[in-house]
Amino acid sequence: MLLPPDAGARLVVGLLTSVWLRTPAAHFAATVDSVLGQTVPPAEWIILRNGPVEADVEAVLARARSAAFVRVIDVAENAGIIGAMRLCLQAATAAYLLPLDADDLLERDALEVLASWASEHQADVVFSDEDLLTNDIPEHPFLRPGFDPVLHAESAYVWHACLFRRDRALAVGVYEDQGAEYCHDWDTWKAGAEPWSVVLPLAMPPQTGGIITRVEVHQLPDSSDPAAVKIAGARFQARLTSDDEISPMVCSYP
Repeated sequence: MLLPPDAGARLVVGLLTSVWLRTPAAHFAATVDSVLGQTVPPAEWIILRNGPVEADVEAVLARARSAAFVRVIDVAENAGIIGAMRLCLQAATAAYLLPLDADDLLERDALEVLASWASEHQADVVFSDEDLLTNDIPEHPFLRPGFDPVLHAESAYVWHACLFRRDRALAVGVYEDQGAEYCHDWDTWKAGAEPWSVVLPLAMPPQTGGIITRVEVHQLPDSSDPAAVKIAGARFQARLTSDDEISPMVCSYP
């Protein structure tokens, strides 16, 4: 366990996840295990059944619902990525929210560490390092620097894990821009470029091996066209850099 000194009261944290027709059941099952095994569980986990899902994913959803904090919501037709995340955000009630892809893994103390840092520093946003898993082997650690609006405009370098205030996210219109499809993490920061008053990278001493999020690397589902993803990213980047100036963000670091 790695906590800041005098962490104080814990924040109320919720998770946001969507599953759809081509969600890999094995990866989603591992995500569920990582959440159910947290040292401090979330107050709520909103899981959207984003249109029809396969029977094996349905079975994983049934197992997830064994936890009292899990709430599964539905839409009859797939709402897309941005639409799905907006529905999850609107359904949530927790003060702080963590978007969690259905194939991402959290270390056992991830929520406790994130919430402790946000509470200690009264941060609007806390983000962490991450690692990529290939065949269950962590191979590509990404040790993020502090938030830089210029670097942010160049690439979406902050995404997993990212804990943010629900009230602020609703106020600035997070997940409302349909033009940010495939880029919803990037859009979160664009939407909040001025209103996010304190942004903290999770400062983890390197000797602790403090990566708390691991992302599964696997073949993209049929409908996740890599070319479409690349084009969407290029369009969104052009919108970011077309502004008269890059909005400043007030950053505070421990």
